[in-house]
Amino acid sequence: MAKKKLKPILANKIFIYDELLVAANRNVLWKKLQPISETIAIIEGKLYQFKNDIIYLRLDDMERNRGANTVFGAIYEFKPEEMVAVLDNIASYKGCSQHRTYGVIRKNDITFPLSIVAHPITFNSVEDFKAYNYKIQQGQQCIVFCGNIKHSQVHSIVKVRRHFRIMQNFYIKGIVDLLQRKGYKLE
Repeated sequence: MAKKKLKPILANKIFIYDELLVAANRNVLWKKLQPISETIAIIEGKLYQFKNDIIYLRLDDMERNRGANTVFGAIYEFKPEEMVAVLDNIASYKGCSQHRTYGVIRKNDITFPLSIVAHPITFNSVEDFKAYNYKIQQGQQCIVFCGNIKHSQVHSIVKVRRHFRIMQNFYIKGIVDLLQRKGYKLE
């Protein structure tokens, strides 16, 4: 039986939604690779707690689709020649063994890279952000590491033990660090 082929990754941007939003964590992983830009953005989907990590799942992977469907994070843009190194680092961190053979999703991989559209958002204050009062900008093609629903433990947290869902759909510590770097005052 032929494996389902996905579109090849052509973006030089990556959407981050987890503990890599914290600058100290990201700097350890990316080392000398520094992004050109960092933009607060949203994508459609849901976040789940997987052991000590956070994984993103597409809405297509859910049978029951209730609650918040917007995942908050950031778009990081890199020089095109650095993207392979960035993806290598994130793939090893996210439990993805074969990210270079795009379109092949192995059942033992926790995540796989996926090309998505992320929408940058703008807002005037942290209070506006807390109240979901933001303006959505035009979408940008990005890469996101998506949870592999074929992995037995990922399948279990989504289909069986739904209480592992992160209800607010953002990693609080990472979003706080991101907002502070962007110059927003937090009380």
